[in-house]
Amino acid sequence: MICTKDTSKVCLPDMIECENLAEWNNYLNKLYVEVFKPQFIETVPTFKGWDVISRREPMDGNWEHGFTHMTHVDLLHNSDDPNDRIPDLRRSERLNWVRRIIENYECSVEYNCGKILYWEEMYRGRVRCNLLFKEERFLVVLEQRRDIYFLITSFYIERDWELNKRIKKFEIYEKQKTPLV
Repeated sequence: MICTKDTSKVCLPDMIECENLAEWNNYLNKLYVEVFKPQFIETVPTFKGWDVISRREPMDGNWEHGFTHMTHVDLLHNSDDPNDRIPDLRRSERLNWVRRIIENYECSVEYNCGKILYWEEMYRGRVRCNLLFKEERFLVVLEQRRDIYFLITSFYIERDWELNKRIKKFEIYEKQKTPLV
């Protein structure tokens, strides 16, 4: 959906909930086929005029690394191996929000509606762009490369202190307008 120019909200699609956890693998396959593949493989979103590419390697079975990263969590936050990740229901059910947030970022900035907070941070020598849909506690992270962006991850922020920490980073970035270190 293109920006609605509605200053009161950025509309997000409905969550795709897992109705039966015993059917988790079928649910993931549905997300991959109906959301991830058409929105990030067959076509790609754009951000600030550049394509947003999902990371494909290392593969986790039949799934690209980007899909695994947006549907699973690494509880220790220290591994690049997709096999070290476990399923994350909150990430998964919001997967179809990711493209909408990326593509509506400029609308949020243009109308200053405060729905999507944006800040940049340095991470291992690269600029990471953070898009926080504050109202829904949902963060999308992109990494800037020469003429593209990589879709790093997206996740639901459960804890208030973590949400407040991210909002504080946005406020600091707004003052200095340079990537946070």
